[in-house]
Amino acid sequence: MSLRRVLVSTAIWLAVLSFLPGAASAAVPRGFTVPRGIPVLMYHHLAPKEIASKARHAVVVTPEVFEAQMSYLKRNGYTAITTRDLASHLLDGGSLPARPVLITLDDGYESNYVYVFPLLKKYNMKATIFAITGMITDERRQFNPAVATHLTWAQVSEMAGSGLVEFASHSANLHFVDAKRRYGMDAVTPASLEQDLRESARAIKEKTGIQPVAFAYPYGYYRKAYKEAIQRVGFRVAFTIHEGEVRKGDNPMELNRITIYPYHTDLDRVLRARTCRFLPF
Repeated sequence: MSLRRVLVSTAIWLAVLSFLPGAASAAVPRGFTVPRGIPVLMYHHLAPKEIASKARHAVVVTPEVFEAQMSYLKRNGYTAITTRDLASHLLDGGSLPARPVLITLDDGYESNYVYVFPLLKKYNMKATIFAITGMITDERRQFNPAVATHLTWAQVSEMAGSGLVEFASHSANLHFVDAKRRYGMDAVTPASLEQDLRESARAIKEKTGIQPVAFAYPYGYYRKAYKEAIQRVGFRVAFTIHEGEVRKGDNPMELNRITIYPYHTDLDRVLRARTCRFLPF
């Protein structure tokens, strides 16, 4: 490639970069890669290696992997945002910080309090927990990472009060598959579905003082009737388990996420594969 073509190509790509969220103030990652969208990371339960390696579910990560990823995000200039920030950006034209990332955890396991919360404080990162509110009680249990117990309301209040943890809905009691192999949101009447969504939002508002604006579909399964009910209840954005980043113009009721697996020890590689593009020079 001639020097003139290199210079022209560079100028074009610098112009493109200027329109990316936060690009003007963020250094380009090594390898000439730039974000194409906003990464939304999806975690679930955390457990020590000896338990995580034998877990029935393939999405159990160790506290060490989670910490390494928080450290990576901090070192590389990412700023953790909330679902409220993202909704404002997508729907109202709100601005985002340089290199935004949304950290989400599904289900509301107590490991989020035991392992995740201290690390969020250590690295000053925010996260959103999509809680199954019907599984949260006032009963204090003995924490056992092998059993994957759920949060208590006292823990929810403490985490929300820190300003680092936002709570959103994963339904109140619809995260199940019945004997007919129907997902919970299909196994109830439309009226019961909407009632469940309202109960979940009410519980979160009552316990945290903040009205949730986001919903994560149980098992990632959704259809038109769900989206309509979610919007009627007042949720502004909803998340699937489709792999990919979030971009301006995406359907706010069908937002992508990036599932984090135990073998994702190199977050840089994960983000490159899903949210970056290689500059052609």
